[in-house]
Amino acid sequence: VDDGPPYFLLVSRLGNFEEQKGVGHTIHAFALAADRGWIPANAELHIVGDGPQRQSYEGEARRTRHGARIRFLGRVDDATLQREYARCQLFVLPSGKEGFGLVFLEAMANGKAVIAAAAGAAPEVVSNEETGLIVPYGDVGAIAAAMSRLSRDGAWRRELGARGRRAVETSFSYAHYEREVHAELDFL
Repeated sequence: VDDGPPYFLLVSRLGNFEEQKGVGHTIHAFALAADRGWIPANAELHIVGDGPQRQSYEGEARRTRHGARIRFLGRVDDATLQREYARCQLFVLPSGKEGFGLVFLEAMANGKAVIAAAAGAAPEVVSNEETGLIVPYGDVGAIAAAMSRLSRDGAWRRELGARGRRAVETSFSYAHYEREVHAELDFL
């Protein structure tokens, strides 16, 4: 049930060692997309996570013309996180150093299209044009364009989300892992 403005969701630790997570890039991409009218005028960016860099990111958000539309929720409980995933339009984390990226799987399991960077292991989880959009790391314009594209085309965004959910169920589930391990052991 949608009860409020549409929003994009980013989930990450906001620590000193997470500068390559693309949080700042996402803040500036959101502001760019809002400035150019590429996203709905009432759209928001919700950032879930906490850490020593939070104040710095909050300052970056305030310095944009759209800082009031960027909400920092801090650390949240599991029920709140689940509600955020359920209600968001799409998930965005254009990280330059993401390992396997469980947050991508969480978003995909909730049927959300994902914006990720062409870096780290993200492209192994998110399939460009199939379960989300892959953008160059650090390219604020590309992130803004991806936000616009997915925000404006609801049917395609929902299709990507549905494909993502199926990918989690078929390729990233414990049952799939178990089958792969058994196949590998039978091979030996």
